[in-house]
Amino acid sequence: MSEEELLQVIEQAATEGVSELDLSGRNLTTLPPEIGKLTQLKKLILDERGWGLCMRLHIKLV
Repeated sequence: MSEEELLQVIEQAATEGVSELDLSGRNLTTLPPEIGKLTQLKKLILDERGWGLCMRLHIKLV
């Protein structure tokens, strides 16, 4: 997934006020600062690569 596509997904999710976002299978190695726009987000679904990203960013995994 390109950065532009990811930003579009995040923008749409922010507009819709989603509480869950599935970004698994998108081979992400970083999360852009725009992820902070998702103020209603309760659950972010990532694949194994994303789990490593969370560990580097000290994000709590549940």
